[in-house]
Amino acid sequence: MEILGDEKGKVKALKCQRYELGEPDDSGRRRPVPLENDFFELEMDTVIPALGNVSNPLIRQTSGNLDTNKWGNIVVDDQNRSSIPGV
Repeated sequence: MEILGDEKGKVKALKCQRYELGEPDDSGRRRPVPLENDFFELEMDTVIPALGNVSNPLIRQTSGNLDTNKWGNIVVDDQNRSSIPGV
């Protein structure tokens, strides 16, 4: 729902909304339905945007010790760990 920042403008949390599965539609799929006024926060200090089909150039510009390939994608090892512990 929202990226929350501290008084210095640094990321401190994500505001999220809980959902539940609704009734099946004509195809049989149950679609997510937001639970009214049921929000929670996830504490964090970094958010990596993952929208679109190309890497966001901000990843390289703001995460100096994060290994990326020539296209700007985050490089991970065989256990999907980046070069920064916890990322």
